[in-house]
Amino acid sequence: MQKRTIILQAGNGGDGIVSFKRSYKVPKGGPDGGNGGNGGNIYVKFLNKVADFNKSIGSYVKAQNGQKGDTNNKNGKAGQHLVINIPKNYSLWLVEKNTKTQIVQTGKKPALLARGGKGGWGNTKFVLPNRKTPRFSQNGQKGETVAVEVLPKGSADVVIIGEPNSGKTTLLNMLSGSKARTGSYSGTTQAVNYGTFEDGKTLLVLADIPASQTKSNNEHISAASIVLCVVQNETLFPKYTKVCKKNQKIIKITTDINNNFLMSTKGSTNSPEVVEQIKEEFRSHAADPPNRKTETSPTPVTRTPTLKKSKFSVKKEGNSFVLEGSTPGLLAETLDLSNSEARYEFFRRMRLLGVNRDLLKLEAKTGDIVFVGGKEVSWDF
Repeated sequence: MQKRTIILQAGNGGDGIVSFKRSYKVPKGGPDGGNGGNGGNIYVKFLNKVADFNKSIGSYVKAQNGQKGDTNNKNGKAGQHLVINIPKNYSLWLVEKNTKTQIVQTGKKPALLARGGKGGWGNTKFVLPNRKTPRFSQNGQKGETVAVEVLPKGSADVVIIGEPNSGKTTLLNMLSGSKARTGSYSGTTQAVNYGTFEDGKTLLVLADIPASQTKSNNEHISAASIVLCVVQNETLFPKYTKVCKKNQKIIKITTDINNNFLMSTKGSTNSPEVVEQIKEEFRSHAADPPNRKTETSPTPVTRTPTLKKSKFSVKKEGNSFVLEGSTPGLLAETLDLSNSEARYEFFRRMRLLGVNRDLLKLEAKTGDIVFVGGKEVSWDF
């Protein structure tokens, strides 16, 4: 699989509704509009196994929306969350504008990629001492949209190199249990074959490198910590091991004319014994921390807001103003400012937050345009 770019759309919050209790015994009851449900989140779970990335996942993934509220103060059902599984042999990158940040495992729980929108309030929530029958509600918030890239990792823990038709792919199948195609003719393997070796807590990714790709600049060979070199004649070892690095563990294997594996350093043995010796080398390598391959882990992605929930910032740009903050943005997005009651509620909340105070410091006047929550708002003081 090549690079996959996927757009993730978290679920939108459900709308709150405007409703008043009406029944035979209560012909003119008070507001009873329920709240909308929250939209579904999208999470990522990193698997500790090698597998193909799920091809059924398309280029656009959307979580379930929250349902709208109902009468009798019933809240809408929240949208179901989605979990995307990323196998060990793939990496996940968050794409934001012109930057890419790798998302790494930070714990056992799935990591949040896109947060669902909050459900809107029903009119019951907007009751005030001087507003007994509010005739407006709050729409649901839109879910977050993020772009991610899924890339196959270009490195393996163990690589198998050597001359053509020497039994490299057969060795891969015996070590990992994979079923890569083999043949009795030269050049059977044209592309890299993968497999895994699992033994308790030891998990190694194996790659069978075609002889035509055995070069010093091969990313698999340069990144591996163990190299299995398979040849039929010991004099050919230097031809292939010259591409290896000094810090790599090299296990040399010779085969006879029938491709029965013989450990060059252990003498003549049959194939099962040789495979078991190699597995033992894997176990000792994994248990020896000084010899293990270490990598600098990228900084985990944290999706913390830059502004606290109760905070905001105001700045002047030309003849207009820009208001940023989670609460002002949410209210501007979800309230219908063409409704006089909803508009009054919005400006009441802005006054309580202290937004008006900061706008007046910037010499704002009634009727000035303020950009907030993706809207142009003609401001009232």
